[in-house]
Amino acid sequence: MDQNILDLEYKTLHVVMKMELDGVKIDVKKCEQTLKELKKLREVFVEQINEFSKDEINLKSPQQLHKLLFETLQLQPKIDKVGKNGCYSTDKSHLRKLTDQHKIIQLLLDYRKTISLINFCKQLQNINPVTKRLHGQFNQIGTATGRFSCSKPNLQNIPNVKVKNGETNRLKILESLFREMFIPKRGCQFVCADYSQIEIRVVTEMSQDEFLLKAYTTKDQYGNNLDVHRLTAAEIFGIKYSEVVDEQRSIAKSINFGLIYGKTAFGLSASLTEITDKPHSVEQAQEIMSKYFERFSGVKRCLDDLINCADKHGYSETV
Repeated sequence: MDQNILDLEYKTLHVVMKMELDGVKIDVKKCEQTLKELKKLREVFVEQINEFSKDEINLKSPQQLHKLLFETLQLQPKIDKVGKNGCYSTDKSHLRKLTDQHKIIQLLLDYRKTISLINFCKQLQNINPVTKRLHGQFNQIGTATGRFSCSKPNLQNIPNVKVKNGETNRLKILESLFREMFIPKRGCQFVCADYSQIEIRVVTEMSQDEFLLKAYTTKDQYGNNLDVHRLTAAEIFGIKYSEVVDEQRSIAKSINFGLIYGKTAFGLSASLTEITDKPHSVEQAQEIMSKYFERFSGVKRCLDDLINCADKHGYSETV
């Protein structure tokens, strides 16, 4: 291994060890209260879901859910194949495609999110009895993409939900409380720092795509750079930059980051369904992808060249 790389890994290791040993303080009372509220909400969802069933069902059973959704309620599946158990999938991606068919679907999705938040709450309670702090485990080589990962618990998975005044969705309100459970040391503050669209900037440099270059070289009326996701949305939806709404920007963001990593029409349709809470078919996603690459021909040419180079030489190169 290159000595420079080895040195960098070891230098990083000391920082990671300090992060693990220091840990983070958790507001235990807020965590316990949120957990209590989530458990109450879980029971509410269970009761509401069981109203649509003749008998009480096990919501963890794919077979019983299949029977309830596709036999009792006669919903129309959005996939062609059944699994080895003879049942249609009741996973999150399939359920999202069924949201417009029956209100039980949203109840099931909310129930599952509640279960996930309950489990995360319990993990946050795993406080060290000596330090009185929570100590996550950071992994330098834990992902295929080279990013750091965190486990026991995954502190990178803290919900980041902001609620507006007057919000009535109880689940959303409880989800927004998680970031408030983390307490900085006395005299310190938490700082959130991130590269600004780093992957898109790299792609812009590599592809020299004219539309992306425009985003980083043109100023708006206030002297700021154009927002690349808003610009993408304007190009894809054929509207003015100033007319782009938040949902369209979110769609464009998913496309920008997804397609440069090789996301397929199938994967994009699932992402769009999750962003908009409306079912998107693979055909609709493919149409959006086609429009994207038509508008951003430099990106398409760059990605194709990378693939052709790897095919020809048997390897790929970084910048």
